[in-house]
Amino acid sequence: IVEFSLSSETDTVEREFGIEILSHKPEHIRMGRITNGAPWLADHNPKDQLGIIERASVIDSKLIVETRFSRNPRPNEVFVDVVDKIKIKTSVGYTVYDMEQVGVNNNGKRIFLVTDWEPYEGSSLSIGADDSVGAGRSFDAVLEQVKVEPEVIKEPTPQSVEPKKETIKKVDTKKTDVK
Repeated sequence: IVEFSLSSETDTVEREFGIEILSHKPEHIRMGRITNGAPWLADHNPKDQLGIIERASVIDSKLIVETRFSRNPRPNEVFVDVVDKIKIKTSVGYTVYDMEQVGVNNNGKRIFLVTDWEPYEGSSLSIGADDSVGAGRSFDAVLEQVKVEPEVIKEPTPQSVEPKKETIKKVDTKKTDVK
């Protein structure tokens, strides 16, 4: 199980309509789908599921999830990159139901606060919209306390597969005369 932060209340996420801020107040987030075995994906690709989200909660205005990676080869590759701190960025897939304009920034961009939204998946990726989330300090603490040895599952090779031992019946080739 790996803990990630998926979203925050950062004011740096730019969309076509302006700056988007996701409110993390309990009354603004619909937690039903993210807490019901939501998928953990690679790059928001539903055809590349790496695992599932076991638990989700909001702590210090961040959506925090505990993710269990599949033991199959592809998810294991990503898991090893997470452990090695190569693939530490995350992102959340979500639906926006309501938002309100709360201001304008110094560059004249409108700022919107999302006051009703529903997260439904998490993803490991290289570049996320919210750079303040990902595998962070809590993950480092887990790695320090527990020696994480990722299980590498290899495809069988001809050398790793033992040949079948066949029993061969010995046949008596001596002819006998029948009278």
